[in-house]
Amino acid sequence: VFYKSGTFPSFFSMCTNSVLPPDTRIVLLEAPTWMITQAGIKEQLARIANAVRRVAPNAVIVFVEWPALEDVSESAMAPNLVAMDAAASELKIDTVRVYHALRAV
Repeated sequence: VFYKSGTFPSFFSMCTNSVLPPDTRIVLLEAPTWMITQAGIKEQLARIANAVRRVAPNAVIVFVEWPALEDVSESAMAPNLVAMDAAASELKIDTVRVYHALRAV
């Protein structure tokens, strides 16, 4: 587990060589929607996904979406979540929303 509080997800694209072994099977990346603008979502996701794929080409990449608190009640329609899901789908990246996972617990 590697973290750096208050950074954009693409921050980790600079250090994937040092934190991921080539045989990594799954990479979970937290993606707080409040840190990413709609216009920059695809670029941010692509940058980190491409960096992971260069180092660990067989790893499944999952972005764990943390919606802003005001988006939870209307989460399916929150613009940042819709944009993130669309970008992730285009980049062939999986997503999971935190509250969906917690609801199952």
